[in-house]
Amino acid sequence: MKTVCVSVPRRTPRLKQGVNEKNPLQNGLVCETFGLEWCVHGTRIGRLSLPVRNWHLRLPSVAERIQNNSGFVDDPDEMQQPALNRKPSSRKPRPTLDQFAFERHQFTFERQLLQRGRRAIAGVDEAGRGPLAGPVVAAAVILPNDWIASGMPVELAELNDSKQLTYQQREEFYGRLIGSPSVRFAIASVNVETIDFLNILEAAYRAMKHALRELSPPPDHVLIDGWRVSSLRLPQTALVKGDARSFSIAAASVLAKVTRDRLMFEYDRRYPDYGFAEHKGYGTAGHLAAIAKHGVCPIHRRSFAPVRGQPNSSSSDSVQI
Repeated sequence: MKTVCVSVPRRTPRLKQGVNEKNPLQNGLVCETFGLEWCVHGTRIGRLSLPVRNWHLRLPSVAERIQNNSGFVDDPDEMQQPALNRKPSSRKPRPTLDQFAFERHQFTFERQLLQRGRRAIAGVDEAGRGPLAGPVVAAAVILPNDWIASGMPVELAELNDSKQLTYQQREEFYGRLIGSPSVRFAIASVNVETIDFLNILEAAYRAMKHALRELSPPPDHVLIDGWRVSSLRLPQTALVKGDARSFSIAAASVLAKVTRDRLMFEYDRRYPDYGFAEHKGYGTAGHLAAIAKHGVCPIHRRSFAPVRGQPNSSSSDSVQI
């Protein structure tokens, strides 16, 4: 048995079968990659070994490639760079959570819009896209421009994405936001029947648009958590993880979340078999077990896979909140 080391990249090379059909043993497997081409005779090729009649080809380790300065490295973007002479990457580093927090506390996006002449900047967010039951709720919030210019009041300085806050913190921020006369807000919900008729994404967008429509006077720019809403006829900026980067979106996130949680508490009193007060309609093991035992009630989303096809609960009524 003989062993020969061949310098090849980490990524599996592109292969094509040879054309000698008369003698299969002489059919070659040709590997072409980055200008390097070699031909080996045999009938099988593997990722880690190449059995070729009485030859055994072993792929070198990373350490061997670096030691031999083979010219191939593990990063596909740098495969043509010599291993010992890599140039620094020109890619921009991804923002960290600390950078997101810095943006959020500095009102970065709102201040940029103020500098461009916007005077009513609304943040909008929704709650309840993932659960198997209950409505989807959206809130729109316009914070005062003097807060944007000088910073949030001390009692709201720790406002954040509602998912990062405790139940008690959400309740406190909710009370402070709706209790402030300088904060303009609106809350809207879309019921289960509309969710099943449209789909959850379109229903969430409809709730957002209803909330924005209720703001008076209307905003002249909207900051949206997530992706752009093409059906929204207002100037908008979509921010991925926007509820952790913008105070305006974070405020809307808290109002939507608290409002929906309170609705689910009401539903729990009406349909006590499902534990809505605990899981808020999400597909937990306990919730799925309750559906299997009791069937579905009127607030379950029948278009969602875990609920679809389940029998109705014999004790549920059809009244909606």
